[in-house]
Amino acid sequence: MTIEDLSRDVAEGFGNIDERLVRIDEQFDRIDERFDRMEERFDRRLREEHETTRRHFDVMVERIEAAVTIVAEGHHHLRTVLDDHEVRLQAIEKHE
Repeated sequence: MTIEDLSRDVAEGFGNIDERLVRIDEQFDRIDERFDRMEERFDRRLREEHETTRRHFDVMVERIEAAVTIVAEGHHHLRTVLDDHEVRLQAIEKHE
């Protein structure tokens, strides 16, 4: 084997490696595209879930506020009734 033969074999070998690297780069490009599409779908799904959760949370807050309002109104009414009884009892005790 001559130096030219060896040089040609080495160049051919590196040429084959270069072709393989190009194919590998193309495969990585396709994988990157798939990851980009997956990321877009994930982001879209995350936004949708966030909106759904937010709406549900808002509804629950409204329900809790309504329930607290009812309890507060009932407490106020009972306090008024008790105050009225207290006033009447004090009036009765003064007359005795």
